[in-house]
Amino acid sequence: MNGFELQEWHIAVLLFTIVAGILKADITSAIKSSIMIKEQKGNVGKKVLMLAPTGDWLETTIVGYQHEIPFIRGGGVIVEHHDEVEGFIKEKLSFSNWGAQRLRTA
Repeated sequence: MNGFELQEWHIAVLLFTIVAGILKADITSAIKSSIMIKEQKGNVGKKVLMLAPTGDWLETTIVGYQHEIPFIRGGGVIVEHHDEVEGFIKEKLSFSNWGAQRLRTA
């Protein structure tokens, strides 16, 4: 390659490509969670039946959704269900765990 000179913008593009490759999974995860929250926002306050590890169906209320911010906060679905011993329990399930749950509409 005759006459090729390495310029500053070549280095900037190279560094941007490397950083984007490293952060690709976090960025796509944040975008997917935002899209899912937008689509599911009408389900806030809805009651569903969630299969517990004991095999029982727990009546669970969807309290809300939490956005995922890379490196700061993991997103998820905030649910509330009743336990005979502890009363009402509020917990956050990650989007991957929520997607793997067996649910029925109540």
